[in-house]
Amino acid sequence: GSAFKPFVLLTALAQSLQGNKDMTLSSLVSGKQISIQTPEGLWTPTNFENKIYENITIRKAIEDSVNTATTRLAQKTGFNNVLKTARLAGITSPLSPVPSMALGSLEVTPVELAYAYATIASGGIRFDPLPFRAVIAPDGSVIVGKSVKSKQVLDPRVCYLAGHALEGV
Repeated sequence: GSAFKPFVLLTALAQSLQGNKDMTLSSLVSGKQISIQTPEGLWTPTNFENKIYENITIRKAIEDSVNTATTRLAQKTGFNNVLKTARLAGITSPLSPVPSMALGSLEVTPVELAYAYATIASGGIRFDPLPFRAVIAPDGSVIVGKSVKSKQVLDPRVCYLAGHALEGV
């Protein structure tokens, strides 16, 4: 569920860095109730224990896993953009850019999520997933070796800030 919220945070921070929006860890976002019209009808997320928040910082919204504030942040950044960020990090499961996606309503495997988190932890460098890097014989010789491919997919400054915010979780 809430394990998907860091992709909303990454998207917001990246857009702020690009000058498109003013969304930093200290920016305020409303935690009040929100409803969004979807093809299936009106969708209204709630917070844990139905807690109501006023304006809170983006950092606090992530730390406290505030669904209403995270939904607002995802709406402001664009649900398609959140999905694009998740894809850059390494999420490949079939997902739709619907509002509930921002709260982790769609399925991704634990391995896939760990892979995407590793991209964040590595400063935005996504490594191609390999089941092994090499097979070494008892004498130390390499029987099978693979080169590790990597690509810078996310801004390292954004990953640092997101990682810093996630420490508070």
